[in-house]
Amino acid sequence: TVFDVYDNNLLKSYGVSWVVWDKDKDFKYDENIHLDEPHCYYEKGDKCLRKFIKFIINPPEGVIYRPIGFNNSRFDNFALCSEARYMNVLNNVFMADGSILYCSITGCKNTWDASRFLTGQSLEMACNSYKTNPRKRKDLIDHYEIQCYFERNGWSGLNHLLDTKKDLVIYNKIDCLCLLDLVLKMRSAYMYLFDEDVFNYL
Repeated sequence: TVFDVYDNNLLKSYGVSWVVWDKDKDFKYDENIHLDEPHCYYEKGDKCLRKFIKFIINPPEGVIYRPIGFNNSRFDNFALCSEARYMNVLNNVFMADGSILYCSITGCKNTWDASRFLTGQSLEMACNSYKTNPRKRKDLIDHYEIQCYFERNGWSGLNHLLDTKKDLVIYNKIDCLCLLDLVLKMRSAYMYLFDEDVFNYL
């Protein structure tokens, strides 16, 4: 996100990545395969979340998508709900203590937040604990640079930066891929320890 001082909706999503995966299939990361479609998708610009929403509400026959994030209940779900409401596909929101614990978008399962099962850990800490492959790549991005670029050059300039500096896009995609590996490993661990599927819980 970038901070827009000229808009009441101060935080703006400038890029979004999403990974499509069958929750019951193993994942072994291969950078030659998984960084590109049809596994990992990417969209940039101030309306980027609309493309993501259009994608998840139009799945292949027999498929239902569940949006999964990390700390999204405290952060990403707000932007997601705002866009879904604008598109008239937001059905239900469950809020508590300043968090959107889940939201329901037409044709999708409720959003789910992995950080709620790894209390007190950042995505980087959780990925290190679970030895995900790939690992989070903080070295690929400078958030301050992006904010400054946006303030000086606006949306068109920021889009140009994303077109020319591929590491910024890869950073976004790697975040999704390490989260995918984390969630699958975490779900497997809970099943082994407690014979419970974490996807059945908030």
